Amino acid sequence: MRLNIATNQPWIGGGEVMLFHIATAARELGHEVVVVAPHHSDVAQRAQHDGFALVEIHGEGTRGYLTGLRRWATQQRTGTLWCNGLRPAFATAGLPDRVVQLHRLPSRPQQLAAVAVAARA
Repeated sequence: MRLNIATNQPWIGGGEVMLFHIATAARELGHEVVVVAPHHSDVAQRAQHDGFALVEIHGEGTRGYLTGLRRWATQQRTGTLWCNGLRPAFATAGLPDRVVQLHRLPSRPQQLAAVAVAARA
């Protein structure tokens, strides 16, 4: 099974550490793992260093990453998409074959977005 894991942000924080633990465990179980991250980001560099296949999404800032992620997910993705956080989950809301992982309860302003991301997940 191909598992694409999309990062929530370009730098390495707690959720991204979790992303690499998930990716490592999936790879050890024999799955094909692809990390999806912003172009030239800390997450992309770590994915390459750790030997994971990588899809780098081009785009300026958060909006560019999320727009590019949606485009890639609808036009080029094969396999399951693991949305590692609210941002990639929101960008790909409604698409099939997705896992949505939120690392913490959404803040009050994020709660409406959290409801939307659950569609078809």
